[in-house]
Amino acid sequence: MEAVINGNAMIIYHYCSGESFLGIIRSKKLWLSGIMNMSDYSEVLLARTIINEELHRLASRFDESIIESFVQNFQANEFRPYICCFSSAQDKLSQWRGYADDGRGFAIGFDSNILCQSTAMPSMARDQDSILTLNRVEYDADKARLAIHNYVQGALLALQMDREPPAKNWDELSDEQRHARLTAACCRNASSLLRGYQVIVKNPAFVEESEYRLVHMPFWLADRDTKLTTDIPFSVSSPQYRISKDRLCTYFEFDFGSLIEHGVIREVWLGPKNQTINMEIEAFLGDSGLSFKFVEVRRSNATYR
Repeated sequence: MEAVINGNAMIIYHYCSGESFLGIIRSKKLWLSGIMNMSDYSEVLLARTIINEELHRLASRFDESIIESFVQNFQANEFRPYICCFSSAQDKLSQWRGYADDGRGFAIGFDSNILCQSTAMPSMARDQDSILTLNRVEYDADKARLAIHNYVQGALLALQMDREPPAKNWDELSDEQRHARLTAACCRNASSLLRGYQVIVKNPAFVEESEYRLVHMPFWLADRDTKLTTDIPFSVSSPQYRISKDRLCTYFEFDFGSLIEHGVIREVWLGPKNQTINMEIEAFLGDSGLSFKFVEVRRSNATYR
């Protein structure tokens, strides 16, 4: 079963252990963790490899200074995306085994339209509208390459054709100053698109996960001298910290408590090894404020021991 964002079929599943399930339901919060801490060690790197290849491929068609400006702008701005992972695959054995304590855990079915209404390309959170997006992961390397090619080529063509809107004092600028402004503006726009696209491109080997991602890219303000963070003006929460295996990890909390009454949680699935009896799960959900009018409790059909 496939989830369709902004369509009729719109349930996406967060597979998790029993302990995580208790924490999510009790707190009404989802954790968004650093993308570099995910199970796929090539996260982001795959897209960056394609970006570099496309830049080299386009280098012969555009002025070298434009290419260099674009590369410098792209590399100069560090970004730190945080994500929470879902799957459109209902009752998927590989998901149970990999993410739900080898089938002993749960899967929470969220209404994607209620969970997050923005499906725009992820970008730095510079206003309320860009704080959180929900995106389908792209596993097709050819499609990813074409999209990246179009982003880069479009920006470089815009530089050559002066398609950017003029600044207020445009008439007062010299040709050299105008070109510099156009270069900076186009590079920023394309770099922003490419940074966001990196977050949703993944190794084709993971395609059966049918993943959707809740993405948050906080804009960290830091002191120029000390490099210490001074503020995160638009964020889902303040940064939180935990120990995961062998490292200290930063994460953010997305509070969906206000969405409960709107039916954000539609289903709760018990894994194939989960022995919880119906009376217990129903009591827990009821005590946690989840109405059975919205939530359907189901058991996995997988014959896995």
